[in-house]
Amino acid sequence: NTPVAIIKGAYRESQTVVITDLENMEAHADKLGMISTVIIGNSSTYNFRNLMINPRGYTSKYNLQTN
Repeated sequence: NTPVAIIKGAYRESQTVVITDLENMEAHADKLGMISTVIIGNSSTYNFRNLMINPRGYTSKYNLQTN
């Protein structure tokens, strides 16, 4: 599932943020408009604590240990 962030009215008092995926994006069509920003992730993007994380790729470039 490709993560999607929909931000309506960024930096305004009425700001709303929705984290969803491409498959369920249509369910949030009411958030899309002229003052909306849509960020679409890629195959490496994942959700963590209501944030979209896109790794920089260092783990595939170097032999890094993760604990």
